Amino acid sequence: MKKEWKILNDCRGMNDDEVIDVLLNSREIDDYDEFLHPKQSSLIPFLELDHIREAAKMVFDVLDRNGTIGVHFDVDQDGISSGAIATRWLKHNGGNVETFINQGKAHGIRELDVRELDNIDLLWIVDSIDNSFDEYRRILNQGVQIVITDHHLVPDELLSEIENNPDIVLISSAVHYPNPELSGSGVTWKLCKYMDTLNLDDYADTLVDLAAVGIVADMTDVGVESKENRLICYNGFCNPQNTAIQKINGTYDFDAQAVSFGIAPLTNAAMRTQNNTLAKELFLSDDSKEAFMLIKELRRCKENQNLEVSTLLSSLYQQAESQLDKKCMFFFVDTEADVSGLIANRLLGMYQRPLFVLKEKVRVNQDTGEVYAHEYAGSCRAIGVDNFKAYVEQTGLGWSGGHENAFGFGVEVEDFEYFQDLILESLQDVEFVQTTNIDLWLNPEDISSWLITQLKKINRISGKGFPPITVLCSGIIDYTLATMSNGKHLKINTQYLECIQWNFDGDLDSIQGPLSVVGVLDISTFRNTGTKQLIISDWRVEG
Repeated sequence: MKKEWKILNDCRGMNDDEVIDVLLNSREIDDYDEFLHPKQSSLIPFLELDHIREAAKMVFDVLDRNGTIGVHFDVDQDGISSGAIATRWLKHNGGNVETFINQGKAHGIRELDVRELDNIDLLWIVDSIDNSFDEYRRILNQGVQIVITDHHLVPDELLSEIENNPDIVLISSAVHYPNPELSGSGVTWKLCKYMDTLNLDDYADTLVDLAAVGIVADMTDVGVESKENRLICYNGFCNPQNTAIQKINGTYDFDAQAVSFGIAPLTNAAMRTQNNTLAKELFLSDDSKEAFMLIKELRRCKENQNLEVSTLLSSLYQQAESQLDKKCMFFFVDTEADVSGLIANRLLGMYQRPLFVLKEKVRVNQDTGEVYAHEYAGSCRAIGVDNFKAYVEQTGLGWSGGHENAFGFGVEVEDFEYFQDLILESLQDVEFVQTTNIDLWLNPEDISSWLITQLKKINRISGKGFPPITVLCSGIIDYTLATMSNGKHLKINTQYLECIQWNFDGDLDSIQGPLSVVGVLDISTFRNTGTKQLIISDWRVEG
């Protein structure tokens, strides 16, 4: 794998103010104050969401007659946040509420047993859309109305069927909305905020932290021009109200990094270990002791998932041996845990090429018992190409869903070998290049605590469309090496910075000579003493 470091700005020798000016110009931030403190006017008018009036009326009608509303959570963090927003808003407004969630990574309502809806008048489905109207028809046939708040692309035929049925209302940022990057939790929050305006209330403002978590966790756009998403994140990060968020985050700053590395991984662990209900209950809890116990259980889930990953990896190394000459690798696992994505991440770091981690799955219709799919399904990860998902989709086989180089995938067992041949053939003449954009090239001795603090402010709302500011420090000669957590993490101690690489898979003996390190700057505070840090994403020995 060829690696390229693309240095955007050589700021060695500049003072702090000059560095910030160069950075703002490079990132095309024209109004620094507005970037850090988005204007409340950035919230797009509620009525720009198609059918928001109809959805609000359907909800209020059930509340007014003291009916029961079911909330169907999706299983990822955006879905958990969405469900918690809807449930909390309904309960605040006196609603009778029941909650539902799938187990594992199953999205949508295909696995929902309609017999559980006997006492439900309205089902509010958040953060998911099923491609077939048949899934909604079986609910409607129970006499249950449906509201959907979502952000995924909607097939034209399905949209037509929904819009022609008065008992189902879809509000989606993917349908005629100026901000198609608004996540499911953002759409759900906006419906609640709109209904607040009709009630002359402001309760939804206490739920915006959940929307911020969903936006960041689902990797929707938070770039300079994505002003609505940035505003929701800003409001949420400034006002953490949810007990789960407070307890997970503790004394750390509540920002995008806290979501990506602290909050979302616990929900993901619940999902991967078939304990989705724990995550649902955590974000609905207002009791500190209960939240503490649920967090403890989720951390145990995370430990179990990591143990499962470590156990499986040893057998996968053997599978790799016969594929080292291939430009794409295929791995098969046999486990009840949905850890294919985690395993793929680890293998990607080792083998530096596109790869699939799959397991055999038989999918059964919950109502009829009919087998509707026999497939290999799991996760794909890739580096070295801009959009590996496009290569997969060009085969015309299987399904894929997610981001360009990190997505879920499945293919019928009978089609797998043909798919494998097509992928390998399509990559035959491709040269993989991994490019890292470096915002700032700095001398380690010039990095002040003030500069790091400014960069942390800029990084507060970061993710898709605005990745964290990446810094290169080169020519590091005087350093010592250490490991943390029984060798799991690498620490490079220098005169000016403490450089840390999480989940280090390399060889300490290979680190000899002058170093260049790339990563994100931070300050670690312990007992009122701050230590300047660089969290490593890449490094190389010079020479």
